[in-house]
Amino acid sequence: MENLDRTALDTPLVLIVEDKPEIAEGVRDLLQHARYRTVRAEDIGPLRLNISGCINACGHHHAGNIGILGVDKKGTEHYQITLGGSPKEDAEVGDILGPSFTAEHVPGAIETIIGTYMKSRKDKQETFLQAYRRLGKAPFREALYGPEKSKRGVDAESEASNV
Repeated sequence: MENLDRTALDTPLVLIVEDKPEIAEGVRDLLQHARYRTVRAEDIGPLRLNISGCINACGHHHAGNIGILGVDKKGTEHYQITLGGSPKEDAEVGDILGPSFTAEHVPGAIETIIGTYMKSRKDKQETFLQAYRRLGKAPFREALYGPEKSKRGVDAESEASNV
């Protein structure tokens, strides 16, 4: 398992990666992109992002503030995103956000999630996990999937079996 504690921006982000380094590299590249250079990494605050390449969950995606799980969807690789997990004393399993993404769309989805957090948090002291627990998944789901999908709601239980 690779544990990338810091990106080149010295972001207080933890990536736990089991066997999908290309996803981790995409997220790290995203955070190194010029858009994030104007937002100081310290402004994002502590954020735990865990990636599991398959259903065995070796990367403990379910315990990440943002979790990414590799799933097989009709013979192609897709990635399901969970939010709100924590492995600490306030332990919680993350909530499935909605339909899965192809690998090339995961970094953009993470960018949208972080952007939604940055716009929605109460102040700079509110961590991602605190903001998610206060707001719930609705604003993140709407930002990723649009208002129509959010209004209809995504049945996470049927989506989990139908990723």
